[in-house]
Amino acid sequence: MKFIKENFKLLIICFGIIIFSLIFSLILRAFKDKEQAISKQEKIESTAMAFSKNGTLSKNIPGLKPETWYLNYSASGLSTVNFEINFNYKSLCKTKNKTKKCDQKKLVIGQKVKLDGKQIIDGSIIVTNLEY
Repeated sequence: MKFIKENFKLLIICFGIIIFSLIFSLILRAFKDKEQAISKQEKIESTAMAFSKNGTLSKNIPGLKPETWYLNYSASGLSTVNFEINFNYKSLCKTKNKTKKCDQKKLVIGQKVKLDGKQIIDGSIIVTNLEY
């Protein structure tokens, strides 16, 4: 007990350094995880095929992923085709007057769009530009 009383300030400083180190390492790891995710996304996109179609937006299609956006378009001689579309930090949405980062909350089911993006190996589309 005497040791604790005599070295209380030193113990508090050591405890503070430990807490600071833990917080710093957590923040550093979060940045590293984000960089790895971006790097992984860029690798996926680098092997993707260019995609450009006009169609309409849909969501909550029975039999497909719920709460997921899809581009519907009519292929020549076929019925409607649905492509899952995904947005990332580089996806841009264009209206008549503005181009800005896509806000999925502003998209409307049935909205006519022109979508440019990259089709990845699972068949989904990563949006590069979405005009409406």
